[in-house]
Amino acid sequence: MKKTILIIVAIFIICLTVIGVTINENSRKLAKAKELNNQYEIYQDKEIYGTDVATIINKMVDHNHKNEVEKDEEGKFIENDTTSIKGEIQFLYDEEIVIHPIETVYNRGLSSFISNFNVTKFKLVEIQYHDKTKQVSKIVLKQLEP
Repeated sequence: MKKTILIIVAIFIICLTVIGVTINENSRKLAKAKELNNQYEIYQDKEIYGTDVATIINKMVDHNHKNEVEKDEEGKFIENDTTSIKGEIQFLYDEEIVIHPIETVYNRGLSSFISNFNVTKFKLVEIQYHDKTKQVSKIVLKQLEP
């Protein structure tokens, strides 16, 4: 009888420990996602300059490299369902919108981008999130003036 009670208590303690560790791990992951997301959300729906856009691009590329996000044959990051961040910039050319992925701007050189667009106004118009991790998965920036 005492052995049965001890076994039940031991199983109960193990279950509580597993639940506690799982809750702690989930809380840690959500805090990490929130910290990452805040780096981009502070720019949302605000007018920003090209220098800020360069900072955002640099953060996105750095994040993808740190998380070993694979690239396709064109050098663009391949979207995954957990850690990748895709980005695009909508440029105004002769009253038309031309969309470029952030990799194109990055590969052409951020110093060149800053030289041409440092005081140009942009807006972060869209942020999407991964379903699994709740981390930013896509960012869309829009040029507000030619």
